[in-house]
Amino acid sequence: MKAFAFTLAIIALSQLGWAAGEPEIINEVPKHIYIPSGFDNNDNAQLVFEGEFTNSCYRTGVTNYFVNDNTKTITVENKVQFYSNQMCLMVIMHYKKELNLGVVEEGNYKVEFASSNGPNREMGVMNINPARTDSADDVLYAPVQSATYNKADKVLSLKGNFSNSCLRLENVITRRPAAPNNNVIEVLPQAKLLDAADCEAQLGDYPFTHAVSLENAGTGRVLVHIRSLNGQAVNLIENL
Repeated sequence: MKAFAFTLAIIALSQLGWAAGEPEIINEVPKHIYIPSGFDNNDNAQLVFEGEFTNSCYRTGVTNYFVNDNTKTITVENKVQFYSNQMCLMVIMHYKKELNLGVVEEGNYKVEFASSNGPNREMGVMNINPARTDSADDVLYAPVQSATYNKADKVLSLKGNFSNSCLRLENVITRRPAAPNNNVIEVLPQAKLLDAADCEAQLGDYPFTHAVSLENAGTGRVLVHIRSLNGQAVNLIENL
């Protein structure tokens, strides 16, 4: 009988949750923001941020951004949906968002987030450098598709796939910029195209893996920003 009553209570709570009306839309300032450096004015500039909700009545919403080239300001609206007319489960729910800004003009941009509780809050600075070449990237990056981090061994494992049999992973550079953006570790996997005299190119699938030690990368919660081919990137947030 008690089990039956408990089941009815759970059903009632779930029905209350699904019966909620329209949510309140809130501009929320995230808990942490990560701004990679090294973007040129012909790159797809990116930033990553994360936050947390304190109960189940919150949902992530759309993200808007506005780049003002005159004032050198990037304003982000991190929209959050809050359902006030439902039963809320008291839990911590983390979220991460990756924001692609596209091509941004050269300059130092203040990054700020809109807040429903007051004025916009400045969260960091993004530096956009002048491009040194006409191509999208200064170097040929390997097409990394995924990555995992083993905290015990402090090893970052990269996985990707070449579509040309004459491409090789030549070198992987890791760097951690100085403050204020030192919560980002940048991983630059450089590829090499073998000479035609040494390799007859064939199209296909040529998977590769590579292990990168982060033992000397410092400590703390960081964004591991891994550049990839064609202006893409793989982003991980990890505790080193």
